[in-house]
Amino acid sequence: MVVLASVQFNSSIKLKYRDSVHGTVVDHQTVFSEMASLFRVAGLFVVIFVISLLGLVGSHPLCLDFSPPFKPTGGLSFCSEYSTLACCTRDQDDRIAAKYYRSVGAVTNATCAARLKTLLCIECSPLAVHLYDAETTLVKKPFPGLCRAYCADVYRSCPGIVPLVSNSSQLLAAFRNGESDFCNAVRITDVNYCYPDVLTSQEFGPNQTHAYSNTEGCLCLRKFAGSLRNPLLLLSAEDGSGRIFVGEQLGLVNIYYRNGTRRIEFFLDISNVVLDSASPGDERGFLGMAFHPNFRSNQRFYVYYSIGREGAFRNRISEFTTSATNRDTINRTSERVILEMDKPFSNHNGGQLLFGVDGYLYITTGDGGSGGDPFNNAQNLSTLLGKVLRIDVDGRSPGLAYGIPPSNPFVSTPRARPEVFAYGCRNMWRCSVDRGDRQTGYGRGRIFCGDVGQAKWEEVDIIKSGRNYGWNTREGDECYNYMCGRIGPEEYPIFAYNHNVGNCIIGGYVYRGCSSPNFQGLYFFADYGYGKLFRLKELASNAWESKEIFTCGRDVCFNDLTWDFERNILSFGEDETGEIYILTTSYPSTQSFSGSIYQLVDPRRRGDPTSCNSALNTVATSTQASSTTPTTTTTTTSTSTTTPTTTTTRTSTSTTTPTTTTTRTSTSTTTPTTTTTRTSTSTTTRHICFYTIYNHVRTQNNCWTFVFHC
Repeated sequence: MVVLASVQFNSSIKLKYRDSVHGTVVDHQTVFSEMASLFRVAGLFVVIFVISLLGLVGSHPLCLDFSPPFKPTGGLSFCSEYSTLACCTRDQDDRIAAKYYRSVGAVTNATCAARLKTLLCIECSPLAVHLYDAETTLVKKPFPGLCRAYCADVYRSCPGIVPLVSNSSQLLAAFRNGESDFCNAVRITDVNYCYPDVLTSQEFGPNQTHAYSNTEGCLCLRKFAGSLRNPLLLLSAEDGSGRIFVGEQLGLVNIYYRNGTRRIEFFLDISNVVLDSASPGDERGFLGMAFHPNFRSNQRFYVYYSIGREGAFRNRISEFTTSATNRDTINRTSERVILEMDKPFSNHNGGQLLFGVDGYLYITTGDGGSGGDPFNNAQNLSTLLGKVLRIDVDGRSPGLAYGIPPSNPFVSTPRARPEVFAYGCRNMWRCSVDRGDRQTGYGRGRIFCGDVGQAKWEEVDIIKSGRNYGWNTREGDECYNYMCGRIGPEEYPIFAYNHNVGNCIIGGYVYRGCSSPNFQGLYFFADYGYGKLFRLKELASNAWESKEIFTCGRDVCFNDLTWDFERNILSFGEDETGEIYILTTSYPSTQSFSGSIYQLVDPRRRGDPTSCNSALNTVATSTQASSTTPTTTTTTTSTSTTTPTTTTTRTSTSTTTPTTTTTRTSTSTTTPTTTTTRTSTSTTTRHICFYTIYNHVRTQNNCWTFVFHC
């Protein structure tokens, strides 16, 4: 790996490379300082340092397709020793069995027949990539790596099984040359992995391998799309088409497919009516989108966007339908305005649209903006601002373009807006509906929201009917103004963190996909200001454990995986199969093509490919796929001189990251006390900042970034 760093002449350089498995830190400060004097040009010096790695692949379980092992659904019938963690599907197991039964007739010795089976099944080992010495060459050897004594025993006792395992001409030539040549040919680079000694290894044995693969750790990212202008939305229509819809803040929606292609034409382009600006961090624009639960038949969807001119602030929710002749584009004349809301300031627009399992449309609105909710909108039931709304888009109530669900909590409350489902919200940015556990259905229908804080606290809430979430009398768990504790029953957040940890929460999703089983049930969210990823784990009813999540190093995230991402996490998304994505940018402006999308990937264990592919196959390929174009588009050069390329590398420190368990009791009417247990995430810097430095503000983590109002 070659690292290039350009810094000021008198700057101190310190590079730390963290082994993602063992946590070993290598400090190259001394080497850099010694080399610095060799490379000085015009007040800058360029340091070139070559770090020698033993191989691209770290010491962790890995299959021959360079993906993590998995638990085969139903186990393996032939190579049964790998039934709990394997690199073989049942189909592959059947093929190995067939090869064995075709060959075993030539073996008369029962011991040799057993060894033949053992050697053929090594391909199913969760350490297959190491046993076949592919971690350094990325090419599978024709024969598994054998320890010297075992190799000699095979050669002397069961020579006839060697050509039954492999027909490699080079290997067989070595075999014919004698024991020494053969055992040298099957010797692997890292002898710690040779068979069968690896089975009793204190570091790589079956117990250690299973423990590693079945526990959460650092994660990797798979880049899905790039060259986007503030991507804020990624969602599916849940119609079986496999299409992934990506919305950009300026009012554009593209259709992507899981194979990494996208349509040339936009699905939706309302950029001519969306109010946005090129100012970094502007909160107005195209903010929300949701597909009707019966979209497959009625082709209706809903959008939330800012309208008006500078100085006039209004948000609109509209219904569109797709074209009758092409479901990959909209009917431009179909817009039906559902609801418009005036607001006093440009910020705090909310913007989430989602359909609950009850079929109703949920809408989050900001408190109107400025700071501190100066008009007390969030606590005022007669206004739509600072609320979670619930409406029936299939019905009509008198004087409205929608219906009011009869079970809405305030339909009979004098002077209250009947649309209000929950209140006391500041600026909920990104909410999601839990799909529920894949086997039991537990959690299905819960709505998680991240509510952006004012000056001290960021919070995660689960939305419940009629509940008051406390703003502007309370922020997180702490009192914000003198009315704290005097507004009646309040719903406290399931988790909150202070501004020593982050300063602008981005709500996410509970993972319910197939590809990363260790993620099951974890709620992923992020912080925009500090570029951090977090997860919450539900331990029991109302008890949640929090943890900051780091990306693994280069030795784990390679091939199509990466470990770095643009600093500003704008949003999260979920595809039709339940996989989760982060939407990022290095310069949060609608005129900058620096936005990217990454899928979250667990490098320790994956879902059974057969089961996961079966789930994918139920999502049919769109009939319009023939009109796709690769997503690797050319970046617009007009913004290249003004767009900083800010990339965050967050290496794993999973063995030292503190966790906090938060227990939530029932709704309280008392004044919340200041909690001292909100230390769920350390503020110690754990990443390397190789940023392009502009004249901006240095943050607490000693990296350079922009400062935006949140």
